[in-house]
Amino acid sequence: MTDDAATVKEMIDSLEDTIGMARGRSDPFVARLLEMARLELLLQYHGIQERELDTFCEALEQQHGSQRERRSILLGDASPRRARRGRSKKRRNSPRSAGHVSI
Repeated sequence: MTDDAATVKEMIDSLEDTIGMARGRSDPFVARLLEMARLELLLQYHGIQERELDTFCEALEQQHGSQRERRSILLGDASPRRARRGRSKKRRNSPRSAGHVSI
């Protein structure tokens, strides 16, 4: 493992602990922001490009789109650079905007 990869892995591990603390304090907004940062680092660590994640999410949505009752796994948003909508608005149910992928 290179020094850069080891540093990124340490950051991921640290964020996991911090996410747990945010959840423990019942602060879902902060936890969500930290989860997005964690996902971005995981993508970097594993060499996954954002378009590859988009393609994967689209394939899952097509494969399981009619089975909404399946349990969801929170992935976070892969693009923290995109403009965000107001927090008071309910988000559409899509893998990118809602941060969930049905499996």
